Amino acid sequence: MKKNIWIIEDNQEINHLYRDMLSDSYNLQFFSNINDFKHEINSPLPALVIADLNLPDGNFMNIYNEQNWRNLKTTFMVVSASEDISDLRKCFDLGMNEYLIKPFRQSELLVKVEKLIEQHKVNPFNEIINQLVENEILTNKEIKILKYLSECQDNESSRQELTQTLWPKVTVHQKTLDVHLHNLRKKIIEHNIQIECLKNGNYKLYFAK
Repeated sequence: MKKNIWIIEDNQEINHLYRDMLSDSYNLQFFSNINDFKHEINSPLPALVIADLNLPDGNFMNIYNEQNWRNLKTTFMVVSASEDISDLRKCFDLGMNEYLIKPFRQSELLVKVEKLIEQHKVNPFNEIINQLVENEILTNKEIKILKYLSECQDNESSRQELTQTLWPKVTVHQKTLDVHLHNLRKKIIEHNIQIECLKNGNYKLYFAK
C-alpha cells in the first residue's frame, strides 16, 4: 500500500516536479498555503509532510512552532531556497526531521523521502479513530481529543494543554472538558481503548487489556 505524503507548496512548477518524482510510489496531497493544511490536522496524518519555508500566509517554521506541531506523529521536511545557516539550525532545533535546499536533484529528494518514510511510526490508534469518524459516532470535540492524545508524546497530555487545544481562544468552565471526556469514554470502551486520568493529573490514551 502506498504511503501518503502531504506537500505544502504554492509554486505550481515545483508541485509538477513532485508529481513526476513521487506520484508513482506515494499518494500525494497538495496544499498551497498553511491555513489549508491546518484544516486537515484532525484527519489521519500522512507518513511525511513536505513544506516550503516561505508561504503566502506565513513562515512555515514559525507557525510550526506556534502550533506545537512537534507532537504530531508524522515526519516533517522543509524544502527551501534559503541556505541561511540560521534557518537550518532553527529547523532542527524545532524538531523537524530534514531540510532540503532548492534547487534539488531528483536522487537527493528520493533518498531523503525514503529515509523519512522508513523512520515514520504508524499511529496505532489511527485505524480505530478513522472507523469512529467514518461511522459518525464522535462529535468534533471528541475527534480532536482522540487525535490530540494519540499524537502526543507517550499519548499523554496535561489538562491545560488539552483544554487549550480544544478551546484556544476562549475560556471555558473546567467541567466542560470533563463532560466531553465522560461522553467520549462511553463511546470508545467497546473499541478497547480508554482515557485514564493519571495521578499527576495528566490524561493518557491507551489500549484496554
